[in-house]
Amino acid sequence: MPVEERLCTVRPLTQGPRAHFSGNNDGSPWDASGRYALVLEAEADNRTPLPGEKAAILLVDGEKGAAQQIADSAAWNWQSGCRLQWLPSARRPEIIFNDVCEGKHVAVILDIQTGARRVLPRPIHAVSPDGKSALSINLARLTHLRPWQEYAGVRDEFVADFTPKNDGIWWMDLLTGESRLLVSIDQAVKFRPKPNMEDVKHRFDAVMLNPSGTRFLFLQRWSRLIGGRPFNERLWSCNTDGTDLHIVADHDSVPHFEWRDDTHILAWAAQERQSERYLLFTDRSDEVEHIGVDHLTEGGNGSYSPDRRWLAADTYPDTRTRRQLLLYELATDRRVNIGAFTTPPPFLRGELRCDLNPRWRADGKQLCFVSSHEGVRQVYAMDVSEVVG
Repeated sequence: MPVEERLCTVRPLTQGPRAHFSGNNDGSPWDASGRYALVLEAEADNRTPLPGEKAAILLVDGEKGAAQQIADSAAWNWQSGCRLQWLPSARRPEIIFNDVCEGKHVAVILDIQTGARRVLPRPIHAVSPDGKSALSINLARLTHLRPWQEYAGVRDEFVADFTPKNDGIWWMDLLTGESRLLVSIDQAVKFRPKPNMEDVKHRFDAVMLNPSGTRFLFLQRWSRLIGGRPFNERLWSCNTDGTDLHIVADHDSVPHFEWRDDTHILAWAAQERQSERYLLFTDRSDEVEHIGVDHLTEGGNGSYSPDRRWLAADTYPDTRTRRQLLLYELATDRRVNIGAFTTPPPFLRGELRCDLNPRWRADGKQLCFVSSHEGVRQVYAMDVSEVVG
């Protein structure tokens, strides 16, 4: 089936001169009603955040086009934001995000109606579907091992330890702040070790819960070039009590992934003697399926529609510095190119890069993405209802 070209209507959710972004590529910025969206605002997007520099947290009214600052955060970067998100299943409209308090990374829960705040002792990375717990990693370790995801101003207490036993992925109760270590970095390094893991620093990153909150994915990364590429990585899955660890992909490159359902993982990943491509892994097994053989040939961030019929994805910049935004219907092997956005040189790669990172609204009729094609990164909404039906 040939690739279709069908440009969809785009409207800005934010406007300059300041930069706006969301950072997360694994969650929707919209609330359940689809009217309000959470975005971050920063003064300058051509440099890394400075220690203590804050990004404003805005509540954007998609109907009126108005934006209101409701909080700010000093724990952010261009690629991950501050993990800003709506708190699931909250009785009142609450949000959760990371911040810095007394020199440490913390999480903050904010009631956007009353302004009531609760500060939790660890930062969050993935929140459970019922909104009662979260998974946490050491954000400060990313700063000195991968400056692309720098969280300026907080020192890693395990900076001298290559494979710390008391650092890793933590479970945290969002009511009490109680936490416990589920998987340590040392534990992962000792599980089916590889020769290139010796005498290098390791870190965890990109934690993602499955739809029911029973298992989670995470990346183990290591590199002989501190703060640089090439780095090695492997993708793990694990129960939320820390049991039943499983290596999903172990061939050094898994830059993007997402749960399709509780047992299947879509990833842009490499396999032995094969280059990166879209693969569908079955959790806790060796089953792997190549997805979109003819149409999904470019790497990027993929996101399943709420009904799981469609995949929204972006691509890396082409020779004309354009990033494609596309929809792929899994049952019919149908690809529809819905937009192409030029990326100015400062935002092409590295820590300042501006990936489109498409995310779905809950009704499956609109996508949200971030683009710098107008010179400053802004947040946009695209109506895809005519394509998805």
